[in-house]
Amino acid sequence: MMSDPFDADELWFARLLAEVPTPGVLERGGVSPARAVPARRRRYRPLVVAGGLALLVGVSGGVGLGLTRAGGGDHAGAPATGAGSPPPRVQEALAGDDIHQVVVLFGGRGPGGALMADTWVWDGRGWSERHPLHSPTPRRGAAMSSDPAGGGVLLVGGIGSDGAAMPDNWRWDGSDWALLSPTGPPGPRGGALLAQDPVNGRELLFGGEGGTGGRSSTWTWDGAAWIRERPSDSPPDCQGSSMAYDDAFRRVVLTTGKGCTAPGAAGATWSWDGRTWSRLSPLASPPPGTAPSMAYDDATQLLVLTVPDTHGCGLVTWTWDTTGWALHADAGSPVGPASVVHDPGSRKPLLVSAAGQTWRWTDGGWTIASGTTPTPGTCPTP
Repeated sequence: MMSDPFDADELWFARLLAEVPTPGVLERGGVSPARAVPARRRRYRPLVVAGGLALLVGVSGGVGLGLTRAGGGDHAGAPATGAGSPPPRVQEALAGDDIHQVVVLFGGRGPGGALMADTWVWDGRGWSERHPLHSPTPRRGAAMSSDPAGGGVLLVGGIGSDGAAMPDNWRWDGSDWALLSPTGPPGPRGGALLAQDPVNGRELLFGGEGGTGGRSSTWTWDGAAWIRERPSDSPPDCQGSSMAYDDAFRRVVLTTGKGCTAPGAAGATWSWDGRTWSRLSPLASPPPGTAPSMAYDDATQLLVLTVPDTHGCGLVTWTWDTTGWALHADAGSPVGPASVVHDPGSRKPLLVSAAGQTWRWTDGGWTIASGTTPTPGTCPTP
C-alpha cells in the first residue's frame, strides 16, 4: 500500500493550526525582480463543446460514495447570512471558476484534524459560504480546477476520513455540486495536481496517491472522459509539487517538491505542451518545498510561486517569466502554509492562508484582501 502523501506534514500542520490565532508575518518590502516585466497579453481561453455526451449526475442519498445534504432550508447556492471568511484549514481544494468569475474553496482539514466539507465563494469583495443541496463528503487533498467546458469547477478525489484516496469526481456549477460518472476515470486519487490547459482544451491531471499509474501518471479530461496520456518523458514521483497554466508560455508548468524518490529530481521545473513533458533548465530555481503553490498574474504575465521557508512558516515568493525564475526577496508574504490560485475576477493571484486571511498579489507584493491583518511577531514553528 502506498503511503499517505501528507504524512510528512501531519505533525507540523497540527502544531501550526494550534497557533493560528496569532501568526506572524514578514513586513512588506521592496521587490527585486531579476528582469523586466513584459507587456500584458490578452488571456487566451477557448471553450470546448462536449459533443452530445450527457454526464450522469448522482443526486440520491443512496449513492455509494455518499452525498451530504445541507439542512436549514436554505436555497441551493445561496450565500450564508452575514459576511465572513473560511475557518482556518490546510489541504483545502481551491480553484478559480472562469464561468462565474469567482474563486471556489472546498473542504480541507481544520484544527484538531477534523475533515471539512464546506463550500465557500470569493467574489472579489469577500467570502460567502454556500449551502448546496448536494456536496462531496469531507476530505482533504482534493484536486480542483476551473472547467469551462463543463460550466464550472471540476473536483477530483481527495483523502477521506479513513485515510484512503477517494475515486469520485464532482462538478460545481455555481450553485450546487453534482457527482459525475466519467468514462475511463483514473481511480482513487489523493493529493494530485490539476490545472486547466486551455490551448489544448483539456484539464491536465498529474500524479497523486492511488489509482492507475499513481504519482507519475498523466491524465487529461475532455469534459466527459479521462484519457491516460503516455508521454515520452515525465516528471518523477515527488511529493509537494505544484502546477499551473502559464498563459504567456502557453504551457502548463510544474515544479517538483522536496519528497522525490529519484536523486536530483527535487526542485526541477517541467512543462507540458499537450503531448509530452519537458524538463527545463532555468539558471536559478526555487528550493524544493513541502507545500508550494502557484498561479498566473495576467497584469505582468508571470507565474507567482510561494514556497515555505526553511522554518516552514514564512513564505518565499518567486516569479516565472517563461525563461527563468526570479526571487522576490521580501514580497510582504503572509505566513504559511497557504494556497495560491488565479482569481478570474481580478485576474491576479489570490492567496488563502491556513489562518484564514486572504491576500492578493498586486504591484509585486502581497496585500491583505480579507480578514484581520496578522500582528507582526514571532512566526509559529513546528
